[in-house]
Amino acid sequence: MNVPFDFRPPSPFMFAAGKAGLLELRSTRESVFRMAAVIRQWYDRYSTEPGQPLQFPAGHPMTPEFIAACWHAGVPYWIEPAATLPGLTERASRLLNPLPYRWRDALNEYLDCNGDDFAAPFFSPEPDAVFSYLFTSGSSGAPKLVALRRSQMLAAFKSMVAGLLPDKLECWLLCLPLNHIGGAAVVLRSWLNGNSVVDARMASYEDILAQLSGNESLALASLVPSQLDKLLDLGGPSIVHPNFKAVLLGGGPSPNALIEEARSRAVPVMKSYGMTETCAHVISVPADALHNAPFGCSGKPNAGHEIQIRDEFGAMLPAGETGLLWVRGPQLINGYADAPAGTEAAFDAEGWFCTGDYARTDADGWVYIEMRRSDLVVSGGENINPGEVEAILRSEIAGITDIVIGGLPDARWGQKLVAWLVLEGEKPDPVALRRTLKKVMPPYMVPAEFRFPAQIPRNEMGKIQREALKNLF
Repeated sequence: MNVPFDFRPPSPFMFAAGKAGLLELRSTRESVFRMAAVIRQWYDRYSTEPGQPLQFPAGHPMTPEFIAACWHAGVPYWIEPAATLPGLTERASRLLNPLPYRWRDALNEYLDCNGDDFAAPFFSPEPDAVFSYLFTSGSSGAPKLVALRRSQMLAAFKSMVAGLLPDKLECWLLCLPLNHIGGAAVVLRSWLNGNSVVDARMASYEDILAQLSGNESLALASLVPSQLDKLLDLGGPSIVHPNFKAVLLGGGPSPNALIEEARSRAVPVMKSYGMTETCAHVISVPADALHNAPFGCSGKPNAGHEIQIRDEFGAMLPAGETGLLWVRGPQLINGYADAPAGTEAAFDAEGWFCTGDYARTDADGWVYIEMRRSDLVVSGGENINPGEVEAILRSEIAGITDIVIGGLPDARWGQKLVAWLVLEGEKPDPVALRRTLKKVMPPYMVPAEFRFPAQIPRNEMGKIQREALKNLF
């Protein structure tokens, strides 16, 4: 299925976020149509095997246009990250044999191409054809390679159509890296829906604030919690203009204190839950419930999707009980391209996928994400939720700018509870700190060790890199 082209060039597609809220028109739909024609010609000429993806650099200014053009041309792509884990690019090269797209070599073909002649769909790939190859974030283990198929991405787009999308003359703010599903989804949703995008990937937080508060055509922004936290720190009483629709918040745990702070300053925050394996969010707050959804929930399953909460042995749990979140529906990937064992472990025979996250539902079907299974700390037989410990430490210790709670192997307890704290000012005495904390929390929840790194290692999406964290000391 291709885009219904009832919108015609020269509609603007991509703006670059400039200084002090200014915009620079970078591309129109016509220019993307022309780019798609050249990409298709290039691909037919140089590809050496079916399904071979084109390779683009993540940091190139025109990479959002490349993504939209690849969709229109029916060509799969892979984006080489600007900053990557060791060996990741080599793994992708070995598995995918990607075809590097040399844009400069194709420039003359682009200039000669008639975009108007190419605006109508000319190539109809199979719904199961690959749209993109992406690596999972790797926040709880080695990144895995997934093939995102066109049918799955269309299902994700349709879930947004049924919920919250900008009007045709409104824009979506792009702040997320394009080698992650959050960034790629913003581009594709906007292309399919006929919207334009304000590309703020390289913009400063001050310039992003200027866009959010002053650009009245800006309707939506997809952010991760660390980005929203930084914007709230820098901004005034409200960081968005009065008609702004919503900040879609995902990409990791969202502390309730952050949501409260945002809403107290008139920022319409819509929590969501998803992952690369679900083609972005698969659980979200419906648009008509944005202001009255239960506090702390991540929403309800997207249309056409089912969830189950199961215990560690696979038995279903009733509402109110916490267990592993399983998902089934059209946004779900078919499996991991480079990890057959991972596919077998994550999927059951009926097509249900284990997310690896603990969650619960209430009697009305709202979903509450608790934590990653891999984040659970078991110390001396006690199950410890790091999020609960973090919330108490934030309220009891002044000057915390970043924090992680986790477990390290311990011969006596199995795991010992460790707190990594980034602080402003002097470091507290750990012995005195533990003594104080034992007055406000159960002893088994008091960290056995405090560490004070200069910063917490995070990836491009702001997710904690736990293996790197453990190796800091």
